[in-house]
Amino acid sequence: LTMSVRPGGCREALWGVFDGHRSHEVAGHAARLVSDFVWASPHWPASPGDALRGALRQCHESAREEKLRGGCTAVVLAAAGSTLWCCSAGDSGAVAGLDCGDVRRLSVDHRADSPEEVDRIRAAGASLEWGSVGGMLPMTRGIGNFDLESSGFACLPEVRQVPQDE
Repeated sequence: LTMSVRPGGCREALWGVFDGHRSHEVAGHAARLVSDFVWASPHWPASPGDALRGALRQCHESAREEKLRGGCTAVVLAAAGSTLWCCSAGDSGAVAGLDCGDVRRLSVDHRADSPEEVDRIRAAGASLEWGSVGGMLPMTRGIGNFDLESSGFACLPEVRQVPQDE
């Protein structure tokens, strides 16, 4: 778990989990850089969802440029004003415990057994092998895994939000 509080920011913080697979390189890269990409985004703080999505994509492309091996899932939470934002890619999850006592799932699982992900991969002209991407990974989205992009792996983060006062 990484945490970053925006310098000079009021009630603005980020938490991130980057679960590496096939190597630690991309996960470490993401843990070091995602918060910088969010804070520097022209979308922050007016559009936190766009800032988070852009930061994960920027991290993905910078890992490609550095020729890093492996990949990682990503779950990044941002507190901005009175809203909690969750940006996820992969099968790592986040839930929120609400003041009313309920629990709300914030992240989306991007897995090879999800009908939506199977449809997305087929529409891209790829197919799953043995119920996994490239015959190796159960998750279909994340950062890195450049050698599996032709098999349908993609950096396509999804964003959800919940008011912090629920």
